[in-house]
Amino acid sequence: MLRQTIGWLHLNQPRMMASQTFRVGVNVGFPARGFEETPLRARFERCCRAARRLAEAGEEITRTSVANALAGLTALDFAEDVGVTVVPELAGAVTGFANSSEGHDGRFILVDVGGLTVDCAFFRIGKVRTYEKRIGIYASATCQHGVDVTEAWLDQDNSEAAIPPLIGSLICDTLKEGSRKLRQDPLRRIAERTPVFFVGGGGKSELYRAALPWAIKSLKNSVFETELVARDLSPDRRDLDTPLCKGIDHDRLLVACGLSHDIGDILEWVTPDQIQDGARVGRIDVDARMVGKEQV
Repeated sequence: MLRQTIGWLHLNQPRMMASQTFRVGVNVGFPARGFEETPLRARFERCCRAARRLAEAGEEITRTSVANALAGLTALDFAEDVGVTVVPELAGAVTGFANSSEGHDGRFILVDVGGLTVDCAFFRIGKVRTYEKRIGIYASATCQHGVDVTEAWLDQDNSEAAIPPLIGSLICDTLKEGSRKLRQDPLRRIAERTPVFFVGGGGKSELYRAALPWAIKSLKNSVFETELVARDLSPDRRDLDTPLCKGIDHDRLLVACGLSHDIGDILEWVTPDQIQDGARVGRIDVDARMVGKEQV
């Protein structure tokens, strides 16, 4: 992919590519569950940097050349100016929304329905203290029931009725986990309305969207006094030149469009492990404050 991109730029933007100051940067999205610095994320970043080196080497891509690229990585390959940045897919998806005319501060839930997994994140867009606008990720979760996995699962005579509760539980669990990060009492209202964005290749699937009514019903009698509302989140088509995309297929490009921004234009993010649990407000002892008849 990198070679095709660089080749296209040489063919269509030769003057720009001839500039001594021009440099190709690579932003790679990582799923919602990988926000923190985990061994899996470290291995993923290592593979991305090896891919960048191999793309520029020009040699044939084989199992041996890939292994050699991984084994040959040095400290220089991990320097900040190499041009490889691993970005949470959520940051890429939200950047376009936050910078659009429809973008606004608030708390949101994003459900990314991919081929293999469904990633869910509960997050906030807004300023943190004196910093610029950024994304505060309260909680994230993943289940291995993406579109391709579900299709194979249904081929084994399983029922579609099991999918909405499964994804609905993912939404509820993410909301409950993230509520611990809020400054106010987790048992108090989060917000009157919490928009829920369904994105990814399966984001328009009615089977997956049926999870939201299930989650709403599940939370109805719980302590979370918030209304979950489905909202569309699409890239700005004015920035796209995609003659092969028709209709809702543009929505599949949401994360890619966000990641195509310069890394300096992508909103900074704060991971769940960087956000302390909110201070819990104690319950008021009503009986202790009552004046009994024996005290009159």
